[in-house]
Amino acid sequence: MTLQSSVVHPFARTLGPGPYRFVGTFDLGAVLSALNAGNINGYNAGLAAMPKLDGGGGSCAHCGHPILMICMIQTAEGKRFGIGTDCIEKLHAGGVQNLSAMQREIAAIKRRKGQERRERQRVALREEFFALIDANLDALQSLPHPSPYYASKGKTMRDWAIFCRRNSTTLGALKQAKHTLITALSGGTQ
Repeated sequence: MTLQSSVVHPFARTLGPGPYRFVGTFDLGAVLSALNAGNINGYNAGLAAMPKLDGGGGSCAHCGHPILMICMIQTAEGKRFGIGTDCIEKLHAGGVQNLSAMQREIAAIKRRKGQERRERQRVALREEFFALIDANLDALQSLPHPSPYYASKGKTMRDWAIFCRRNSTTLGALKQAKHTLITALSGGTQ
């Protein structure tokens, strides 16, 4: 007598029998961003480029939650479904082909989205910092340079702000420069 395994892949009940193969991703969030920006042509082009799926366009075919990043898998029957990035991790339960390709692609997507978010933060912070400098140029002329060495040479906070405006390009440098500027303008010390 042999024992049959009663372990069933989590997708078997909702998507059909495995094995399951990861076939790619589609960023529905980028399509919706085009719509939010008023780019109707970009929105329509994005929808036209959306892959044809047997289930799971804007919601996960496995759990039903709304999704923006569609991870596409193909079943043993050849059907394609869109599932979310949380449910795609359930592919580890077995019955998956090309798992490492899926992991690399999802990691690259998360990395790209993180870079885009940091770039948006950097641009917004840079605009805030520049506006703060422009609004306070006269007041900065009467404040000493934050470096004692340059202050002893007659440099002012205005000179420092102009230098930072030209040279502070990273998010971290902009955060530090804005903090230094606000501290100086409020009469605090560092």
